[in-house]
Amino acid sequence: MGGEQRALIQLGERVFPIFRAILVAKDVQDREISRMFGTLAEMKADRSQFLEHVIAGLSNESAGVRGAAVQLLAQIGSTRDTAPIVALLSDKEWTNSISAAKTLAAIGDRRALAAVDIWLNSSSPRQHDGDKLSEQLRKHVTKYRDELRQRLEKEKKSPGK
Repeated sequence: MGGEQRALIQLGERVFPIFRAILVAKDVQDREISRMFGTLAEMKADRSQFLEHVIAGLSNESAGVRGAAVQLLAQIGSTRDTAPIVALLSDKEWTNSISAAKTLAAIGDRRALAAVDIWLNSSSPRQHDGDKLSEQLRKHVTKYRDELRQRLEKEKKSPGK
């Protein structure tokens, strides 16, 4: 983490108006958005006001923005935000696919679990299916699917928590 990011984190919610202004600016660069999402991920404040911008970031052309957005959603998202995250399981950038699976493990529900199972059981979840990268991706997605299943089972056994 750079000094600039640490300074922004220390400022906390006082930087939120600046972040909002940047996100609606027409000439904002993808690099700035992904850095901002990364900074927000490090903050402990209520960042829910950025949820719509983060969801929109999932469809950004930049793999860096998509990755930063899905990682931030693991913290500020909820089960209602899982549909676009499921779509990222097939992202062109395999690290974003892994981040999507990890985020689903954190915030997903039974429907997200079913979607991950469908993705894992589909005939070609990746265009380069069968190669080493695809095998690694499937292992990661399976690991996070299992974490999601365990979390849901634990929540089922102890409702109200």
